[in-house]
Amino acid sequence: MVDKKVKAAFFTLGCKLNQFESEAIADSFSLLGADIVATKDNADIYIVNTCTVTSKSEQKARRIIRKIAKDFPLSTIVVTGCYAQLEKEAISSIADNLFVVPQDRKELLLKLPDFIFDHGFSKIDFINLLKEGVNDPGFTENSFYTLKSEYTFHSRAFLKIQDGCNNLCKYCRVPLARGKSKSMEYPDVISSIKNLEKAGHREVVLTGVNISLYESNKIDLVLLIEKILNNTKKIRIRFSSLEPDSIDKRYLDIIDKERICSHFHLPVQSGSDSILASMGRLYSRDKVLEAVEILRSACVDPMISADIITGFPGETEQDFIDTCSLVEQAALSYLHVFPFSKRPGTAASKMKGFVSERVSGERAGALRLLSDKLFANYALLWENRKVEALVEGIYDKAEKKWSALSGNYLKLVVSGVPDFAENDLKGLIAKCAVKKHKADTGNSFDAEFISLV
Repeated sequence: MVDKKVKAAFFTLGCKLNQFESEAIADSFSLLGADIVATKDNADIYIVNTCTVTSKSEQKARRIIRKIAKDFPLSTIVVTGCYAQLEKEAISSIADNLFVVPQDRKELLLKLPDFIFDHGFSKIDFINLLKEGVNDPGFTENSFYTLKSEYTFHSRAFLKIQDGCNNLCKYCRVPLARGKSKSMEYPDVISSIKNLEKAGHREVVLTGVNISLYESNKIDLVLLIEKILNNTKKIRIRFSSLEPDSIDKRYLDIIDKERICSHFHLPVQSGSDSILASMGRLYSRDKVLEAVEILRSACVDPMISADIITGFPGETEQDFIDTCSLVEQAALSYLHVFPFSKRPGTAASKMKGFVSERVSGERAGALRLLSDKLFANYALLWENRKVEALVEGIYDKAEKKWSALSGNYLKLVVSGVPDFAENDLKGLIAKCAVKKHKADTGNSFDAEFISLV
């Protein structure tokens, strides 16, 4: 039995799905009395949850692992996630005080605190125990789980309802790491969200690799949302992202509800039909425009963001112009722009028509400038309007300012919070008056507190 307080630190790269899975592992440590500390602190164990979407995300993971190994050579590092699934041997060679748990065995880490607390924490014992668990033939995969206590890293609740992907996008390595699409049984989704609401959570983010593929007993995502709304009272629902080809007129009946957050992220990737086809995407630019029109017709001034890849093999200057014109025609709110990254094992890594890093970078820079312009336009729509925002924490204690997030993803710095609220407001919903967009801080607005909701 461990006779000291175990300290665990987490570093998470990548998507909201990874963030949820890190939360779940941290929760299992907290339940057994471990301290969750910052990554700069001297922890007994560091868990690095990796991403493989771009080569830069993998490079960042390696830098983090090397730094931890150098700064804390007596600690144990556990590396998991999609990069760990695909490059186990390369990661294992980085440091001696390191052990890799592949993505398809990540849920084993939920049992890790029991190992440590029951058997001690010497590196040899720990690694032997973990190896036994990983190689246990009786191990049963259970990708879907909920937190039993509190969220360590977020004010909002996250729920993983789907994993994997059936699409064969030629640039994407994630299906190689996470496999085919699978979904949480819909009764479990309903009961999990009801429990979150009962515990006081006012917002839940539905996460997955591709939640548009959700399916359980002929219940798809639209029917699932209807069931969630019918079985809960206050908790608001946020989508992590939606595929453009999945958005049809059925969405008009669900996203106009006030408890559906009016922030929609679409992995558009390109505005050129020829590049979309070459990527293996399942829609045209016209379908993107149709999806945006549906979202806008159901909500008042929703935030609609998109992922865009520049420099995909074969992308011409006209293809790039088509992408810019789509972005402007759709009047998207802002963009996440990624220069094409050649990923091992993907079809795109072997395609002809390579676009130089210089050209791809220039195109990415131009799109980021366009994104700034679009968001400035969107911000003007919301100045001097009232919104309901989830309080995320104290922004400036001396000036009694709080940070909050509106349903349409405006990041608010809220002033005028009364004295009674100096206790922890984190996780509550406040009505706020939006003031000025703080252009020098990205998506951030000054706001005034009105009341709790």
